[in-house]
Amino acid sequence: MFRMILAFLAVSALPGCQVPYYSQAIQGQWEIWRLQRPVANLLKNPATPGDLRSRLLLAQEIVAFAEEHLSLPAGNNYRTYADLKRDSVLWSVFATPELSVEAVTWKYPVVGALAYRGYFSPDQAQTFADKQRADGLDVAIAPVPAYSTLGWFNDPLLNTFLNDPPRQLASLIFHELTHKRYYRAGDTAFSEALAVAVEREGVRRWLRDHHDVDGLATYERRLRAVDDFVRRVLTARDTLKTLYASDLPEQAQRTEKRKILDALQADIRQLLTGSGSNSATDSFWLDAPLGNAHLNVISAYYLSVPEFENLLETCDGDWERFYVEVKRLP
Repeated sequence: MFRMILAFLAVSALPGCQVPYYSQAIQGQWEIWRLQRPVANLLKNPATPGDLRSRLLLAQEIVAFAEEHLSLPAGNNYRTYADLKRDSVLWSVFATPELSVEAVTWKYPVVGALAYRGYFSPDQAQTFADKQRADGLDVAIAPVPAYSTLGWFNDPLLNTFLNDPPRQLASLIFHELTHKRYYRAGDTAFSEALAVAVEREGVRRWLRDHHDVDGLATYERRLRAVDDFVRRVLTARDTLKTLYASDLPEQAQRTEKRKILDALQADIRQLLTGSGSNSATDSFWLDAPLGNAHLNVISAYYLSVPEFENLLETCDGDWERFYVEVKRLP
């Protein structure tokens, strides 16, 4: 509660144009607190549905594994549960200039500059995105199932991700707990790629611990498919970066940009057809023409993943050594 009071005081000191954004953030966080219930109480309550009970137990097992085997700071995180009655907790807005792949960033207290702006309401996210488009920017809105408060608060389990398949649930929890272990303020690509690298190795170790040979093989195939998808997106991004740095007139760049992005979208459509991907992913990539901002959703999370995976291997898989070296990286 004390930190919430500080947050209100901080908002009151912001420029007038910033107050609505931070007010909705505080209201969204407050709503989650209002709805959350202790997992222990839900497990004791005979009225708790069996499916929810089993998912809560699985989540507690995953959290315990993260703390014991991945050196992640579980603490009192994910010890409460909230049903938000919606499919996403946040909607993040990404933006770039029309002829650039460099992300627009926004400055925030504590965490510094980030390459996205999050809203607890899809309508508010859309309104902000429309304003960015009116200013000539490329914009993408991505639904978000979970987020980390970076240690300021204890994060709850949410209906927006609790019913994910077990490997996906473990992946998400490991990812968000990594942000609590180490988060580099103002560097979205560093922090997100670190969390992706940890979640991937974490899921491998979790599956091995459960002697799930078939599950591990399936997971490795899934990672190869993800890496193939990422490679295609980042290749298109590099091609666009070269295009925007060329001497071509702007109108010619716009024409070539559309060809590159339309070809990428057709490629993605083929990849996603019959892949079993979720509807939110399909919608993000296929429902509207792609722009530069869509590509930055991938680059922000995956561009530096190989660097962190190589570092973990150099540290012989030792998490404590790994985090020491992570903090030394430029």
